Amino acid sequence: TWTKLRLLDLERNSIRDDGVASLAKNTTWTSLCTLELSENIIYNEGAIALAKNTSWTLLYNLYLGGNKIKHQGAAALSKNTTWTSLHTLGLHSNWIECKGTVALVKTTAWTSMHPLDLQNNGIEDKGAIVLAKNTKWTSLHTLYLGGNSIKKQGVQALAKNTAWTAPHTLNLSYN
Repeated sequence: TWTKLRLLDLERNSIRDDGVASLAKNTTWTSLCTLELSENIIYNEGAIALAKNTSWTLLYNLYLGGNKIKHQGAAALSKNTTWTSLHTLGLHSNWIECKGTVALVKTTAWTSMHPLDLQNNGIEDKGAIVLAKNTKWTSLHTLYLGGNSIKKQGVQALAKNTAWTAPHTLNLSYN
């Protein structure tokens, strides 16, 4: 039953939506802090299933980069109110676009977000502007936005955010 499991690393295992749905139904891993599911074959359905988990109240790090999650999956994840300890979200190399960014910034549960990785998601200027309006993530210190076609308007909006009081890394490479 692995009741004391703190880290589950399943990166690059060809896990699909049905596998993620099975994982998400687990109710015994109440000590889980880190879930690594990057570089699998997870679509919106998997993200939606994952978002329904209410047992992982200590989840601190969630890595879903390099999958096939779009804005609907990001929206489902953002609606999870159980993961109030979430500090790190890795969604790089999916395709959440501006709509997914809008959903993420609306979340009320993730107030302690530190590093946020949204590289290569097609969020463009519109998504960067929406992200820049976020005032809840006051402890955000690292933001990865490379490869999103963010131009002048998006960069200017990000530069104007005064709510993020501890920023030290902003990656805008390949824009």
